[in-house]
Amino acid sequence: MKLSLWYVPGTDEQIAAATRAAEAELEKRRVTIEDAFAATVELNDLDDEAEIAEIMPQVLAVSAWYAAENAAFEKIAELTGEWPLQGSLIVVEPPKKMRSSSR
Repeated sequence: MKLSLWYVPGTDEQIAAATRAAEAELEKRRVTIEDAFAATVELNDLDDEAEIAEIMPQVLAVSAWYAAENAAFEKIAELTGEWPLQGSLIVVEPPKKMRSSSR
């Protein structure tokens, strides 16, 4: 799993630099991309305070996700001179490697 950005200014290289900043923020907080994203989605779906209290350990992962998104936005703004007002940090699956067959 890797990160990308939607609705942000910048070239592919600038977006790659921004997502590297996001990945570094997650690594600094010792949270995987998968855990941060899953926790963020789950927390956004909850309405009941009791339910939220049960998943408090995941709240740190949610916090890390948003910090990573902010790190990516700061980098893309630094590179392009434009803050991504409609931007979103997203998860994309890397392309699967093709196996070469030997004969």
